[in-house]
Amino acid sequence: MATLICEDRVTMSDIKQMSTPAPTETHFPISHYDAITTVLTQMEKMGFEHSDLEIGVSHGANRCYWLMKVNNDVIAKDWNTVIGGRNSHDKTFSFGLFGGFETFICSNLQATGEVAIRTKHTKKINERIPEMVSIALNRIDRSNQVNQERINKYKEYFLPSEQQTDYDDIQDDEGRVKINQSFQSSDFIHDFIIKSMDKGVISSSHIKYILDEWRKPKYEEFYPRTAWSLTNCYTEGFKRYKNPAQLYSRGIILTKMIDKLCNFTAPEMEQPSTEEIMVN
Repeated sequence: MATLICEDRVTMSDIKQMSTPAPTETHFPISHYDAITTVLTQMEKMGFEHSDLEIGVSHGANRCYWLMKVNNDVIAKDWNTVIGGRNSHDKTFSFGLFGGFETFICSNLQATGEVAIRTKHTKKINERIPEMVSIALNRIDRSNQVNQERINKYKEYFLPSEQQTDYDDIQDDEGRVKINQSFQSSDFIHDFIIKSMDKGVISSSHIKYILDEWRKPKYEEFYPRTAWSLTNCYTEGFKRYKNPAQLYSRGIILTKMIDKLCNFTAPEMEQPSTEEIMVN
């Protein structure tokens, strides 16, 4: 789940033409173009490819934000891993990198991710960015391993009292028979969905939508009556929400609920040291 909120979207060609303020005795701004290019170069050196790069600017192009998918054969089989960042010329915030499964970057100064590393705009910022990228990608990789363990646990956890099924034979235009499987929703499912509403995962108006997704999944891979299939009912439901910041918090609460249901305890992730966060 990744979101970039910024009204003014631009391209790499656009930011290449943007000016960068002159340095002062204490502030050494880096161009938005150099910031993103350095990140991309270091990713390539580490064997990571990227796709779907989004870039935005605000406040007279003094602030820049970006997000991209991270493509690597050994991570992120069941979800999209992203890495993003932000850079400012007006001393509003430090250069920062954010990444993982759930990443949110907004021009209103909100930015969060499972991995977050920042550094001040000082003389050696150009030297530090490649190291920051390496740290971020290594930690994203470890975070992805945890998420893969989590999803495996979700897929293995079958929900109680969900054995009753109905089958509908539907003949398509070419005469082939397609079996659509539908399910009855148990008291357990009803209780879980209501609890999720109480915790703010969904609004009351979306209860039926989540139930319908559970009873008749859109995709065959979610036919098994597992915690993973239940999670994806909510993922489909989340597409109806328009507030990305709110959507991010809903996803975190849902993950905690499903983790508790499956008795999954995520290991403590290593946090950046003070030196890594705000290197001078």
